[in-house]
Amino acid sequence: MNDRYLHNIVLYVSDPEVVTEFTTNCSPDVAGMIRIKGNYPDALYVCDSEEVASTLLTLGFPVCALLHPGNDSLRFDGVGYVIENPSMISADDYERIYRRLAGIPWDILETDRLLLRETTINDLDRLYELYDDPEIRNFIEPLFERTEEKDYQQNYIDKIYGFFNIGIWSMIRKSDNLMIGRAGIEYTDTAGVAELGFLVGDGFRRQEYAYEATSAIIRYASQIEDIDTVRARIRLDNEPSRRLCEKLGMHSTRELNDNLVEWVIGV
Repeated sequence: MNDRYLHNIVLYVSDPEVVTEFTTNCSPDVAGMIRIKGNYPDALYVCDSEEVASTLLTLGFPVCALLHPGNDSLRFDGVGYVIENPSMISADDYERIYRRLAGIPWDILETDRLLLRETTINDLDRLYELYDDPEIRNFIEPLFERTEEKDYQQNYIDKIYGFFNIGIWSMIRKSDNLMIGRAGIEYTDTAGVAELGFLVGDGFRRQEYAYEATSAIIRYASQIEDIDTVRARIRLDNEPSRRLCEKLGMHSTRELNDNLVEWVIGV
């Protein structure tokens, strides 16, 4: 991740030997962020006590638990992340943990012109602008009424991003930081198969943005252990999406109900 939001890793660990092991076995970029207790900005708090974890959570701090032989029977209810082997956790891993706990979207992929990042509630206004387009409305279900859509997006952030670490992401043009579409993958009911989704807003089509994003997503999917196939379900009359699937190297396999054709590619 290029932009760093995490600058301090604050240890609330009671056993000095555990502290020493933590600090000596981590990578240099992690070691440079470690602080011993105290209140720091842009900080992730790591603790080995349920009581301390509960107190820090009550105060609104991002907290993860540290398990070691002296506390491995503890449950740490309410703590979203538990670390068992700190030497295996990179600075990028800590950044992702911090972002998830602090409600900061993950940057997923970057191409020459685009950044794909998790969608946030702050994207809602732009989403409504993108979906206010006859071509998009012709092929994609509309957004909900605003209050319901806000609840839906928050649930998606919490449950889909939070549990699966994939989903449909915001497509950001890097030159002006403008959201120009959406693209991503979601798990399906079929083991090993993820579904590709994409849209590009009016005024940004026929500029290869969809191909740039989706080809990068397929390469990304190939690195995910439990995905071996990516599919897309395209309406028969959606000629631009059909051409995109062909360019991506996908092949059509079967016609489904509602005039949909399934396209697949092995990864």
